[in-house]
Amino acid sequence: MNLGEFDCSTGIINILYYDKISDITVRTSTIKDMLLVDKLQKENANAVGFIQKTIWEDYVWGGKRNFVVLICEANADAVGYVLITPARGSYKYAKIQQIAVRNDARRLHYGSALLDVCR
Repeated sequence: MNLGEFDCSTGIINILYYDKISDITVRTSTIKDMLLVDKLQKENANAVGFIQKTIWEDYVWGGKRNFVVLICEANADAVGYVLITPARGSYKYAKIQQIAVRNDARRLHYGSALLDVCR
C-alpha cells in the first residue's frame, strides 16, 4: 500500500485511505481544515484538551515541526481528524495527541479509518 507523503505544510492533499463501499476517505490536511479542527477541538475539549491556534498554524501547517493532521471524510464531508506528533529519535513510536469525530458521525467506522492510517 502506498501511503503517500504525510507533510501538511505543502498545501497539497494526499489521499491515504479510501473505502469505496462506505465512501470513507482519509487524507492529509491543509490550512483550510483549520475551521473543522478548531470546531471539533472545542466540542470535545473535555476529552482531547486544547492546543492553541498558533501551535496548529506553526507546527502543523507552517512547517516548523512535522506534526501531522489527517482528516476523515465521508461522502466528501469532513467528519473527524487525528493529530500525530513524531517520535523523538530513531526506532521510537509516533504519538496520537488528539483524535476527534463529529458527534453525529460516531460509531460509523470513521475513527477506525483514522487509526488504520496511523498504524
